[in-house]
Amino acid sequence: MLSIPLVWSSHTNLDFYIPLYIHPFIAPLSLRVYQLLRRTFLNLADYNLTVSSDFVKLLNTNGIRKHVHVWRTGVDSESFNPRYRSHEVRLKMFNGHYSPDKILLVSVGRISPEKNFDFLLKILERVPQAFLCIVGGGPYKESLEPLFPADRTHF
Repeated sequence: MLSIPLVWSSHTNLDFYIPLYIHPFIAPLSLRVYQLLRRTFLNLADYNLTVSSDFVKLLNTNGIRKHVHVWRTGVDSESFNPRYRSHEVRLKMFNGHYSPDKILLVSVGRISPEKNFDFLLKILERVPQAFLCIVGGGPYKESLEPLFPADRTHF
């Protein structure tokens, strides 16, 4: 009405969450209602942004007719720069298992099922010199922690 473009950004795949967090009896109906509302509102937008090419495919498959584009998230390379590297922080991330020949993998974010931590577990299985530091909290942390080897993972 005001000739101002409407930009919509989608960050969370609720298609995945709804069956996980809503009672199985009502989850299929909830998912259909959510998908109808999402399709309606996103098709009203002038521009749709999302975080990955997989999410673009999901939205297109679910009837989003407007163009959906990946909005690349990034790291501020000025604030997070190798010149700020700290050996003390690195030791802390290894939680007493430091060795200069180990590869440090770091995951920072909410710990929940849709983040695909199983993939990180497979990396640890296939790359024996890798050590994983997981920074964050969330609903999946207590279930996830026992799955990872304690001598190669620090939460």
